[in-house]
Amino acid sequence: MTPEESRCTSCGAVLLGKGTTTDSRSPVLVSGNLRWQSLSAGLFHTCGLTTDGAAYCWGNNAWGQFGTGDTSNASSPELIAPAGTYGLIVAGGHHTCGRASSGALFCWGEGDYGQLGNGLFANQTRPVQVAPFN
Repeated sequence: MTPEESRCTSCGAVLLGKGTTTDSRSPVLVSGNLRWQSLSAGLFHTCGLTTDGAAYCWGNNAWGQFGTGDTSNASSPELIAPAGTYGLIVAGGHHTCGRASSGALFCWGEGDYGQLGNGLFANQTRPVQVAPFN
């Protein structure tokens, strides 16, 4: 395995990103022939940035934590933002946040407890900018 290849293990097979829903007790190569610079695992979803800066997520998307405007699950990496959009992406419990190239912070997914930082208590299936801290 090269440094850019990634393997995932999980008790939830859809998180593995191998394109199937079969569990694995040992690491499996994430599908798609993508080269990863970083990965972040949430409760039931995983997101990452490729070496060219594109953002991908896979797994459970019931709260819109992929930020693509829908709630469809994916068993393999799904492009959520083109290269250069985010310099960092972090998967939370049922939400995801990213730092844009401009430095602005965005979050999406479950927001029932205000965890998206936009001042609202509602789910968002598209990225919303985090409110400035005063």
